[in-house]
Order: sequence, then C-alpha cells, then structure tokens
Amino acid sequence: MRGLLCAVVISLLLASCAVPLARISGDRPTAKIYLAVEPANARVFLDGIYVGHASSFSEAAGGMKVVLGYHVLRFEADAYITETVEIVAGEAPSPIKVQLLDRPRP
Repeated sequence: MRGLLCAVVISLLLASCAVPLARISGDRPTAKIYLAVEPANARVFLDGIYVGHASSFSEAAGGMKVVLGYHVLRFEADAYITETVEIVAGEAPSPIKVQLLDRPRP
C-alpha cells in the first residue's frame, strides 16, 4: 500500500512538470516552404521525420509550415534515387524545386 501511494505521488509530481509539445514549438517563429517535386507522390521527410507526400506541400496545397532556421528535407520514391536538400527557412515563403532521377536498372 505504501509503495502504491509513493508511485501515485511521484506520477503527480512528474505530470505537473511536463510541458505540452505544442507549447514548445508553438512559441517559435515559423516560415512557409512550398515544394515542387517530381514525382509528386514522393515521400517527404523533414529533419528525419516522415511528413507526407510532396503534393501535399505544393503552393496550391498551402505549403509546409516549419520553424525558422536550418532543416534537412529528404525525398524518396520507388524507382527513383533519394534526394536530400539542406535549407535555411526564412521569413519569406521559399519555393523548393526537386526533380528525382530514375534509379539505374541493373
């Protein structure tokens, strides 16, 4: 019983120290980037995290909101060579154009 009480107290203390993730990223200035990628169904990774298909971040689709500063974008598609692009997102919207090359056949 005493162990259970200690566990509950510790859990409450830890929970009160937690900072919501939205608050951490929500307070930082952001920028918009627009992707023009061929093929449009290429998978997009922002700083190593999958964020969706390239067509979802075109200018017509509204682009992608990112925190100002340095980022690494990676584009992957079946039968194409993976492309990595380093960017510095500024306050002005940035168009990023990428043409993936066909993967050589053996």
